[in-house]
Amino acid sequence: IRLVAPQEALLSERRVAEGGRVRAGDVLFVLSLDRAAAAGGTQAAVQRSLAARETSLDKAAAQQQSLHDSQVAALTRRAADMLREQVSLDAELALAVQRIALAEEARARVESLRNDNFVSNAQVQAKTEELLGLQAQRQALERQRSAHAREVATLDAQRRDLPLDNAKKLGEIERERAELAQLGAE
Repeated sequence: IRLVAPQEALLSERRVAEGGRVRAGDVLFVLSLDRAAAAGGTQAAVQRSLAARETSLDKAAAQQQSLHDSQVAALTRRAADMLREQVSLDAELALAVQRIALAEEARARVESLRNDNFVSNAQVQAKTEELLGLQAQRQALERQRSAHAREVATLDAQRRDLPLDNAKKLGEIERERAELAQLGAE
């Protein structure tokens, strides 16, 4: 015979052994409604806590995705700015090369004039110093362009790493969701 309690309750006492003889009206079990209600309240509290945690994880996932999107946008803008600066540096470098070529021609003319005794050694030295200054500027521009290229490469690496980092963080959130689902099932 299968016995079922009329409502949710906890078994607090068993008054007969299995297989024992009973008569109509004998008390077989004593049920406690107070503890069952408390247990139901506890279960409801646990379910509310799990639901709140799941909502929190949903918000965390949305915030992570939003953060990822803003980081990608910021890196994309910064990379575009860097590319514009690179074009400017290339143009400056090209101008520096042209200025050096002109300064070399001017120095050669002044040396030729010095050989004909039309100008002094001081004027040749001034043109040489001017040429050296232009060459130093070109080297500084080349160093600046190299540093710029390294920064662009760093930005590209960061942009490539962002989706991987985002997927990792979202994966962690999904694992926590799966753990919550398992706890809810238990």
